[in-house]
Amino acid sequence: MSNTLKMDLWMDILDVYLFHQSMAEYNEGIKTVKKMTDESGDWEHRNRLNVRLLTFSQSQIYLGVKLMIDGDFAKVAELYSTAIPTFTSFSVFPFNDLVKYAVITGIIHLSRPTLKSRLVEQSDVEMTLLEMPSLRSLLMSFDECRYHDFFVALLELEPILKEDPYLRKHTSRLIEALRLKAYQQFLDSFKS
Repeated sequence: MSNTLKMDLWMDILDVYLFHQSMAEYNEGIKTVKKMTDESGDWEHRNRLNVRLLTFSQSQIYLGVKLMIDGDFAKVAELYSTAIPTFTSFSVFPFNDLVKYAVITGIIHLSRPTLKSRLVEQSDVEMTLLEMPSLRSLLMSFDECRYHDFFVALLELEPILKEDPYLRKHTSRLIEALRLKAYQQFLDSFKS
């Protein structure tokens, strides 16, 4: 069996581990695939793995899923907001979900200029958010400091979070963090 085929099989196995949220097996599988890609020099697989490990798009997706399950949303915000332009991990989740995760975690953990450049001003994000009006309202109202609209969108977001396989156990924590971020941004405007 060729190394390329073995790496493809291991990538599929990693998808199964993620689906079942078997993180111990997933972490061991990551080590195996990393060793195989380091030895082979195969750039496609290295890039796919790096998304899982933090460097390029597809690896970022896999690692981000692990981090979401673990509740490390600051790293998820960084990973997913930078993965949007090069997303290719449709086997893990659709592009709409990537945008959803990037927006939710980005509002909480990214600076306003970073949020604006990576999400608000991205045409791919803008087009995708047309299909998700409550998430679009959440992002745009936060960016434009329209807090009443932000809190209305936040109420609409809660059922969406409760249905998400990676975020459901963190729903109350995320809602609270989004609320606090909006309050903080509002009160920061009174600093002088």
